[in-house]
Amino acid sequence: MRKTYLSRRDFLSSSVILSSIVPWAFLRPAYPEPGEDEQSLKGFIISDAHFGWDNPRQPSVEVLRKNLKKIVTTFSDLDLIIDTGDAHHNTAKEEHLEEWIQVVSEGCGAIPLFYVPGNHEISHNNRENRELRSASMGSLPCRPYYSFTIKGIHFISLPQMLGVNYISHEALEWVRLDLKVHKEETTIVLSHNALKGTTCPHDDTGYRMVANSEEVLSLLRQSPQVLIWMHGHNHTWEIIPRWQKWFVSNGRFGGFPPRESFGGERLGGIYFKIDREGILIRAWSSSEGKFFDEIDTKYQHLKQHISTSTSYDYDKPSSIAYGVGLSRNGQKTPVNRHYIGKNIQTKVYFMGVDDVWFNENSDFTSYGERPSGGKVLPAVDVIPYGKKKEIQWQWNNPGLLLSTGEDYAGVMTPRRGDARFAYYPTAPGEKYIAHLRAYAYSTGTEVYIVWRIYQSNGVLLLEKKEDVSLLEHGYNDIFSKFVVPDFSDVETININENSDLQLLISVESVFRNSGEGVRVEQLQMKPDKTELFTKNPAIIVKGNTYAYKGILKAGEYSEVPMPSATDSRFVITSIADGNGLITYLLKETGIECQVRNATISGKKGSYNIGVLRAQMANYKPAVVIAPLAKAEIEPFVKQIENIQEFRYLTNSQ
Repeated sequence: MRKTYLSRRDFLSSSVILSSIVPWAFLRPAYPEPGEDEQSLKGFIISDAHFGWDNPRQPSVEVLRKNLKKIVTTFSDLDLIIDTGDAHHNTAKEEHLEEWIQVVSEGCGAIPLFYVPGNHEISHNNRENRELRSASMGSLPCRPYYSFTIKGIHFISLPQMLGVNYISHEALEWVRLDLKVHKEETTIVLSHNALKGTTCPHDDTGYRMVANSEEVLSLLRQSPQVLIWMHGHNHTWEIIPRWQKWFVSNGRFGGFPPRESFGGERLGGIYFKIDREGILIRAWSSSEGKFFDEIDTKYQHLKQHISTSTSYDYDKPSSIAYGVGLSRNGQKTPVNRHYIGKNIQTKVYFMGVDDVWFNENSDFTSYGERPSGGKVLPAVDVIPYGKKKEIQWQWNNPGLLLSTGEDYAGVMTPRRGDARFAYYPTAPGEKYIAHLRAYAYSTGTEVYIVWRIYQSNGVLLLEKKEDVSLLEHGYNDIFSKFVVPDFSDVETININENSDLQLLISVESVFRNSGEGVRVEQLQMKPDKTELFTKNPAIIVKGNTYAYKGILKAGEYSEVPMPSATDSRFVITSIADGNGLITYLLKETGIECQVRNATISGKKGSYNIGVLRAQMANYKPAVVIAPLAKAEIEPFVKQIENIQEFRYLTNSQ
């Protein structure tokens, strides 16, 4: 650790007294230039802790705590730690989320921790908005996808949302913009699931790989700065070259053990080191306290050095980027502040959208099957009505072939849980069009469209059923229009920006008497606009508008400077003429400290601790302050409690 005026030991001996002082001054000398051995970025990745999994194969909380302690003590000069998801099991209670916060978030101490949600956290929006809960637990500023740069190396969080085997178009559009903005920076993509044809090959397309892998790989191939895809989920240790890129499976911090050839019963993760000449990747076992290539010759492939010129730059300021892909006009998105710095520069980037149908998997091309025969259709529900508990359907590549008999069956976008708690955010007064395209194999099939508006706490606010139509033999196209009511008496972010509750819009097509069957090929939603391109994109923050005047076609982007945020929480409102859709990204350059578990407000050295976002069950977490690389300030503390305000001073002050 770099020298400070007050040693860590001295500080810890007085921390109980200091924790009650307001304000609190942090002092440190000037940040030293790196020595020869510091000319690199060093990181460690853990994955799949699975806190709360009730299974004999799950390591105890104490074992996981010792595991992380061994990592941070063995690699004492880490610049960052990354968790690529499944922090807790999907059946875990809130006290198990608290265990992840205690063991991992607090256990990383003054090392910056970056969290990428896994399927067990965010693919089960059946009782609450799990995406929002995960963002709170992991101190994410906005959506589960985001990016950051440390020492000139760029990292992107790209989790699976709306399904364990699916990467949403919303996230991909945002990442497309992010890659344009950071095209000069060596980039590592962090995700939870594997891409088809890379690590751990098998036939489980419904769970163990991304269903729309080709779409993701196409974007990666268009982006030469992307060198590595690093993921969790499969609990294996793998380092595989494909298509002039590398694909890394990050091993097992908890959860079930893989086969011995993939690491077996061991716990650990992936260590990496990046300098100007290349990237070193090594699999590490906490169980033996060794790298895998030191344990057995059969693991020699788990040490790889990628010889390549990188964008490593010790002097480059750190940055964080966040925003929303395929945002709709009037959509409000809350942002929570977890990064501070003395001279942060902020820009907003806008990118045009030309695919006006915004709901996910609207043409049913993304699909997977489990070896057991289970069907996985991301972002879409097939719903039986009446006495039947299941409805007969099969994927018709593309499209869904339904056989309802005399019963009713619905095809809904998004899934029921997502519709009640998370998707798709909208605003009062916005107009939409739904389009159903179906091929009927016989005449007489009945169909009608249902629009629903939910409050994101699961309360159904409105259900509007359209008139029944009879399908003709062959192709049928049915359109329906809808206007979101005012709902001025309902608590949402649209009425009160201090609220996290959203208005959510969904649509369902309901079929009856399918006869010889109906193939549903499209169920789409779009803003009721006639123009094809994004026009005059803008965002509104605290009453101020930041805009680009003109048309942005797909892939075209622009940048607009804006003041840096000082509030611990603020709301962004999307404005989009033309087709009513925009993708936007806010980038804050010059961040110096990460603040975990609570939000933070203030500027120029004086800060106030905000809401404890990571408060789960009855546990009140410590607020963790982690200095980033090239910080002009570095707090002596790594955790603080019972404090609301502090300020820091550099040596020159």
